Amino acid sequence: MSSLAYVANDRTISLEPLVEYLEKIDNIIKSYEKTYEEEKQKNEPLQYSYQTWTRKDLMVNTSYDIGRVDGGNVKYSSIHELKNALLYQASSIRNIYLYLTVRYNGEKVIDLNFTIYDHGFKFEYDINEAEQEVQKITDEFIAKIEAMPLKLDRIVKSKNAITMKVGFGMGMIPAIVLGVVSLFIPPMFELYRQYFFALPVLMLALGFIFGMFMGGAKLGSSYSKIIPTKYGGWDSRTRSSYRVDDMEKFTGEVDVLIGKKADLAAARQYIARSEKLLQKFILPELAIVAVISLIAFLIILIGGGK
Repeated sequence: MSSLAYVANDRTISLEPLVEYLEKIDNIIKSYEKTYEEEKQKNEPLQYSYQTWTRKDLMVNTSYDIGRVDGGNVKYSSIHELKNALLYQASSIRNIYLYLTVRYNGEKVIDLNFTIYDHGFKFEYDINEAEQEVQKITDEFIAKIEAMPLKLDRIVKSKNAITMKVGFGMGMIPAIVLGVVSLFIPPMFELYRQYFFALPVLMLALGFIFGMFMGGAKLGSSYSKIIPTKYGGWDSRTRSSYRVDDMEKFTGEVDVLIGKKADLAAARQYIARSEKLLQKFILPELAIVAVISLIAFLIILIGGGK
């Protein structure tokens, strides 16, 4: 046996593949134990020279240790209990330490170790070459982890564009309302008489200004869950410090969906849904701006401003 290690990089990792892998390993071990018990009953009455064993002196040692975010620690005795914790209590998990070793015929044949945090995923394994089924499902498991979504996806790469798009879709609503209201303010209407394009420019400018604040307000909390921040400096105008995205830390870690990162997938889905919904508003809003501007132009043209 030779020790191998897999360390995940730049992935958002859910626990479902881990649970599936552990269940498959558990089923294999149960088949070993069944065979061992059958052979034990058959061989014990026989003299040693007449005994035939597939897996003699089978020994299985496991340690399923879960650290909780509240500082507690829980040890599980079965895959079934562990499965419930991993799938349904992920937000309460701080770290995961799993150890499983199988010995028979006087040697270690399977040795699996998992060390998992919300920012790291390490899997160390020794598998005897005779354990072909175990090796196969282990290779499949690692392939599934490698196929997990990249952290540096479009949601992250296009953060500024998505935030502005969402903000503009929201911001144009009050901008259009204020644009219409301004038509009933004499000084503003006089301005539009002299500079007609001031009206659509005003609405679009207000849409962008409102959008800068509204987009950040709507998506800021979701992005703060996905991308860590760091101290960015001191703003002399506001006399306060500010923070910036820590992309170095972001790209240097994996995201395992446990603890404070348990809802990262939901945060990404929320951002994607918001973008999909609010970008549909932009073209109709621009059309409304054009219609309002045209109506205002016609009113001015026929002398409605005096």
